[in-house]
Amino acid sequence: LTLKFLGEIEDGKLESVKKKLREVKFDKFDAVLDSVGNFGKGGNPRIVWVKVGGKGIFELQKKVDEVLENLGFKKEARFMSHMTIARVKYVKDAKGFKKYLDGLGLKNIRCTLDRFVLKESELREIGPVYTDLEAYSSV
Repeated sequence: LTLKFLGEIEDGKLESVKKKLREVKFDKFDAVLDSVGNFGKGGNPRIVWVKVGGKGIFELQKKVDEVLENLGFKKEARFMSHMTIARVKYVKDAKGFKKYLDGLGLKNIRCTLDRFVLKESELREIGPVYTDLEAYSSV
């Protein structure tokens, strides 16, 4: 689940980001994995996602937005709470694939969220590699 995509940032600014994220105070909360969908262009799916619901996730995202705004990061115009679960290279039958996703029946799976993590992503030939830089726990 991406609360905020920061893009490429310099090492000096990275320390400021970490410091600001340490200021985010939040209580652990329940989230709901609600439904499966996809993003794509021209009917071709490229990303498969799971919708994450729950009031707490939106409150946490807003707090992250607010503390990072002072460092020059723009607030999210529209936050869509989702987890990317797959990247799709090719699908022979896009309509059939969509029908399959719709039929997965992922409804109301609950989980408790008690921390978020600042991650670095490095794009490689094999795909992105993610590294945890720092974790932030609930109060």
